[in-house]
Amino acid sequence: MVVVDSSALIPLIKIGRISLLKKVFNKIIIPEPVWEEVITEGKRLGKPVGELENGRGKWFTVLMADKGIVVKEDNLEKNDYLVFKAAKDTNEILLTNDAALYYYALSQNFKSYWLTTLLLIATKKEKISKSEAEDILLELVNTGGLHLKSDILTELLALIKSF
Repeated sequence: MVVVDSSALIPLIKIGRISLLKKVFNKIIIPEPVWEEVITEGKRLGKPVGELENGRGKWFTVLMADKGIVVKEDNLEKNDYLVFKAAKDTNEILLTNDAALYYYALSQNFKSYWLTTLLLIATKKEKISKSEAEDILLELVNTGGLHLKSDILTELLALIKSF
């Protein structure tokens, strides 16, 4: 299982690869504020969010959140804190591409994955081919809005080839 943040969902929607999540994880939890943000942003961009909307209750669950919660963490936005809280409360891995959220989770000794980790896991578990993983990574960078330094991109491509 995994709790997914909008920073991981939106790039996957942008490139039409949301199904990658269900290839790797048997259950996906999307906190309510993330769901609202992703569906709104996806529709605004004219991206296909139908697969995500149709998957609700089937291959993922929307977890209701206490929107009245007061966040006491200076470096986290409210929605990010709600995502972290959902992961902590369910004791599941947190999937994000938000540096503040990722490092906050690590500072709390909580398991957190980058979006690129999802791609590496999918490749290593042979859920996708090496070639497909390379294509997805490049799509994420070129059209999905994923920002990677060139040396990190080179290292990821080498890792994919090594599996």
